[in-house]
Amino acid sequence: MGGASYSAVNFPKFWLTGGLLICGGIVWFFLFSAHFNIASIEVSGGGSTYSKDIEDLAWKQTEKRSIIFGRQKNLILFDKNGFTNSLKGDYNFKSLTVEKKLPAKIMIKLEEKEHSLVWREADNYYYINEDGEIIYSVDPLKINSKEVPVIENLGGPRISGKAINIGKDDLLFIKNLFAEFKNNFKDIETDKFAVNERANFIILKLIKGPELYFDPKVDLKAQLNKFSSLKQKLKEEIFAKKYIDLTLGDRVYYK
Repeated sequence: MGGASYSAVNFPKFWLTGGLLICGGIVWFFLFSAHFNIASIEVSGGGSTYSKDIEDLAWKQTEKRSIIFGRQKNLILFDKNGFTNSLKGDYNFKSLTVEKKLPAKIMIKLEEKEHSLVWREADNYYYINEDGEIIYSVDPLKINSKEVPVIENLGGPRISGKAINIGKDDLLFIKNLFAEFKNNFKDIETDKFAVNERANFIILKLIKGPELYFDPKVDLKAQLNKFSSLKQKLKEEIFAKKYIDLTLGDRVYYK
């Protein structure tokens, strides 16, 4: 009887201890073992020009601690929603999904909005589209000003949220003006454009030569024809001028 009583008292303790050990082993396996440590991060979608930047951001998050315990290098502890929200705060995507693939992979699928211009304000550069939406900030060293027009803001702040406070017609005018010089004035190297809310004209700065003033509300072809005629008249002397104002109706003023 004494032996039977001893077994009855300790039998539940055995299962309780065993259950705790098993649960502890499961928790350790899923949250602390190297089996679920993130081994690869894949970014895909639309030939993104900033895939490496996004991948680097994901790897940086793996070094942060989770709100429970342990680092987010563990796939299960990786804060997918927090990472997604942080990307949406810094970038302007058409679509974005972040997926965890067992046992150790993060997949980031994105579709970016197309950008066609660069906006410079307060020494910061942003890729923007024709609607004035900011797509993402960009390192100026990565910008090829021969392939995309760069617009410098000479006035007060124009950034509001994820958009630039500038007319769509002005942006389209600048884009078309850039294309005209690239295709039809190949002997002239453009530098960048400049705008100021206190002036009703757009400035085109050349690498070597004068600043050119254009009125975005007047036919672009007509202003370019005036510039072409003046260029034929002045020849190489035109590059020694300080500025050429093409906004004065049929007249051209230069200095």
